[in-house]
Amino acid sequence: MASKGKKYILFKVDGSTWAMPLLKDSQFFTCTEIAPIPAVDEAVRGLTYHNGKIITVLNTAKILNLNTEEKKKTCLLFTYNNDNYGLLIDEVKDTVKATRTFSDTKKKLFKKYIRVKKNKVYILEPVLIWKVVKIYD
Repeated sequence: MASKGKKYILFKVDGSTWAMPLLKDSQFFTCTEIAPIPAVDEAVRGLTYHNGKIITVLNTAKILNLNTEEKKKTCLLFTYNNDNYGLLIDEVKDTVKATRTFSDTKKKLFKKYIRVKKNKVYILEPVLIWKVVKIYD
């Protein structure tokens, strides 16, 4: 599937590099305090405040079904349906431009990927996150 020069922001979670489409509001920030929310999906870590916005912090490792110890304090901010979200990540990487996306038919979810230095980097599409995190029905 062709994607003419789309930009992606790269980050690491549990040693693997992932990509998210670069959105106009994408930015990394340090998440100092997270207020837990009772009785929510386990992939929702809680709420934080950044630059005048309340942000719902998502546990990226849970979304990706990884068994990693949560010690992350960096978030990747994105907006979906006019709400603010932050993905907890381990490490900030580069922004890249990809002219083409590919699909891995062996994967159930997050099957699209780009090639970065000949390596597959899977894409976390915001719309697919809600297939794992039960916020939007």
